[in-house]
Amino acid sequence: MTQTSKFSKFNLIFKSILLFLSILLFFRMSFYFLFSPNSLPTNYILKSLYLGFKFDLRVSALIGGILFVLSFLPKNRLTQCILIVTQFLFGIGIIGLYYADFGNYSYLAQRLNISFFSLGENPWISLEMVYQTYPVFKGAFDLPPLTSPVVMS
Repeated sequence: MTQTSKFSKFNLIFKSILLFLSILLFFRMSFYFLFSPNSLPTNYILKSLYLGFKFDLRVSALIGGILFVLSFLPKNRLTQCILIVTQFLFGIGIIGLYYADFGNYSYLAQRLNISFFSLGENPWISLEMVYQTYPVFKGAFDLPPLTSPVVMS
């Protein structure tokens, strides 16, 4: 393995970590500006944002670690496709969860928790409720432009 291929792997992983960290921080700050009460003390806000940043960095590093392991597959077109699809799926997953979190919080004033996954027990009833309650088609059209930076990296 040459020095440039090692550098390109680390460059890819570093860019991916920065991309996912920026996406997560964007959604964290968006959530803060949309839903936070104005009467919170500054030190409480800063501590919360710091803890959120550490969590986002861990998630980004975990994704970067998975991509790093996948980058050791033999270099060919299939491997490149696997890396791109993996990044895309992580991006869709993160954006989809934040999308659900925003909708859940705006509707119930509660963040997503494990009870959200109980909706999968009877998916047809849950999907019908989601379709009747939320702007699903608008969200479906908003999702591809949000995930295009993930594929471009």
